[in-house]
Amino acid sequence: MAEKIKDFGEKIGGARKDIWRVEGMTVDDIMGLTDEEKDYYINRDIVWPIPRSRELVESGLDVIVAFWQREIRKKVRKYPLILNTDDKGQIQEGYIRMVGKIRDLVMQISSTNEFSEFFDEVRNGFGDPDLFRRCACRNDMYDLPDTLRRINELIEMLPERQRDVLQMSNSGMTYREAGNSIGVSANRAQQLAGRGARKVRDMLRDEGILSEWYRPFVY
Repeated sequence: MAEKIKDFGEKIGGARKDIWRVEGMTVDDIMGLTDEEKDYYINRDIVWPIPRSRELVESGLDVIVAFWQREIRKKVRKYPLILNTDDKGQIQEGYIRMVGKIRDLVMQISSTNEFSEFFDEVRNGFGDPDLFRRCACRNDMYDLPDTLRRINELIEMLPERQRDVLQMSNSGMTYREAGNSIGVSANRAQQLAGRGARKVRDMLRDEGILSEWYRPFVY
């Protein structure tokens, strides 16, 4: 099997691997794979690569949304839950489709105001509750709103202008719009948001809520 996987890795080449690292695997990508290759490659890290959170934050994504995206990804099963009575190939294809749907919705979200849309889909099992439970831990996802409520509580404790800019940013306003609202430039508004986000980050870390992965990319 190891030799087959090695040969397959050489066959697909770097281009497809590079696409997987950025965009993730699709069902079309498994056409022609052997059963052993499917077992090896169909997993969370290939279907939903770790988000490049530092780059996203540096390009303007709300740091809280970046935190949430990574946490949601962690609630996805690394491999599909396959029972003895299942059609294995069918579940594997379903896993790629379902995790892809979760990935696409999560990574399109740019504001905390959009989280409710995602949790509506969670409650609906993304249209296929049985397949969803084979791909993700629903109860773990439901725990995240408690963390988000705590984040909002901590934002309320920030100095006024930092609090206001963060809240406006979270509501979908640009830094220019937020700056105009409080009489400062867009750059100054971004600085205020950054300072506020760092304070929230430190308070979350002190409370043991913040995951270790958060340290490298947040400001």
